[in-house]
Amino acid sequence: MLRNEDLDAAVKAGVITAEQQAALEKQAGARRAARPLVTGRDERFRFLRGFNDVFLALGVTLVAVAFLAQWRPTDNSSLAYLGIGIAVLWALSELLVGRHRAVLPGIVAVIGIGLMTSLAAGHLAWNVKLWEVAGKLDTPKAFWRLPFGVWMAGTGAGGLAVLIYYVRFGLPFAWLPMGYCLAQAVVLGATYWLGWDTALPLINIISLTLGLGLFSLAMRFDASDPERITRRADCGFWLHLAAAPFIVQPLVSSLGYGEAAVSSIATIVVVGLLAVVALVVDRRALLVSSLLYFGLAVGFLVTAVTAAAGWASTLLVTLGLLGAFVIFMGLGWHRLRGLILRPFAGARWLKYIPPLQPTI
Repeated sequence: MLRNEDLDAAVKAGVITAEQQAALEKQAGARRAARPLVTGRDERFRFLRGFNDVFLALGVTLVAVAFLAQWRPTDNSSLAYLGIGIAVLWALSELLVGRHRAVLPGIVAVIGIGLMTSLAAGHLAWNVKLWEVAGKLDTPKAFWRLPFGVWMAGTGAGGLAVLIYYVRFGLPFAWLPMGYCLAQAVVLGATYWLGWDTALPLINIISLTLGLGLFSLAMRFDASDPERITRRADCGFWLHLAAAPFIVQPLVSSLGYGEAAVSSIATIVVVGLLAVVALVVDRRALLVSSLLYFGLAVGFLVTAVTAAAGWASTLLVTLGLLGAFVIFMGLGWHRLRGLILRPFAGARWLKYIPPLQPTI
């Protein structure tokens, strides 16, 4: 690979002119801007630059735990520790994230800030008896209303703190806790307005709707940067990770009724369909979230087939099959993507997803 000093030496030796050197450097700069910063055949996962980031993250973790350990639900004076802890973590973020662009310490810091803010807001909501806005607590069915104001205050404040953190530092990971705070707020609101008896049967529908909403937002980020060069692709990654459990859980849990063997086979089919979606959008998060259900379904079928075998043998076969599936998907990811997408060559929607990578 030619370096700048090589080009300078070539100009001095008369091999190329200074104008040609400038043209070469301009073209090289344009090519660097037009391709991913990290070359390779897989999606990027940027949160660690070196072990020093781990060292810094450990320090931030110790600081956060030190302040969290001072909080007591029944001690109002301990709220001061949460406030000081938030301020300290924010100051550390200004240094480590704002100045040094360290991602992993920022992840720890934003988790700590969100958690401390939630605890402080919930504590204050309890002190001012915020739950009383839900009405009188004079019926047995109203017991669940007691923590509504407390939980909603904690969830809302924590989500707002994470949002402010994202606006200030642009940390893509912030979308993950923001997604969960939004989901919890929606579930709490639905439970409050509809009542527990009405909301409980609708939890799967609510969860799936939330998951699809987060997935759509993630795809919006991904579609704006199919080459995954900018920070928007990183935001999409964390949103996919937030959306996956809300999509997988209701789909799989809805298959838990009826004959167990049929449900297990249906679960495996659903996981297979989710794998196809994951391959199309080139995001493994959706597939990773379904591995637990896939493993349980395979385990049941192995148990049914080898009823005489002990639990150790069942565990060995189940984990072995699950591991083989993961390795197969990992090694054959790009070939499988090619098999799925090549029949759609030339379709307009392909420009919104990552292009096919060459296979070896």
